[in-house]
Amino acid sequence: MSTSAPLLDEARRTQVIPAVAGEAFERAEARFAAGHRGRNLDQGQRTLAWVLALSDRLVEVGHREPGTGSHTVLGLLAAAVREAGGTVTGIASSATGAAYLSAVLDGTPALALDTWCRSRSAEPRLHPGDMLIVTGARTVLEAWPERVRQLVDKAAHAGAVVRLIGQPA
Repeated sequence: MSTSAPLLDEARRTQVIPAVAGEAFERAEARFAAGHRGRNLDQGQRTLAWVLALSDRLVEVGHREPGTGSHTVLGLLAAAVREAGGTVTGIASSATGAAYLSAVLDGTPALALDTWCRSRSAEPRLHPGDMLIVTGARTVLEAWPERVRQLVDKAAHAGAVVRLIGQPA
């Protein structure tokens, strides 16, 4: 996946209010570590979660190789957003992926991209400080670019942010 996909170029340059402040991230990290014994973060995981949480960009893209702890990163990221008072919604390429993502995010609601985009009630649920976490970024960008554009537009309109997570190309 090219992180400079034309679809995302403008959104990745658009400045917004970050979903999480540093203090909220630190509190979430301490609680996450205490509640998830055995899921210790390495420096790369912590850095990725920090960047995704505190970024002042409408869209950020994060990469982790399979088996290197991306689910742990997502768990901390979701905890940090909740600690800051925001809401997290998971987005995956399929209903099966969404069910799995919901479990990774400790029960956070997750939907298939197509379902979320077709939902009339999706936009009102977004508020400033909320975060949409999209997994399988390469797949969704290649297969459904217009759906991704719709998701980003809705997030921008609401003051929310989008974080795309995927394996590098």
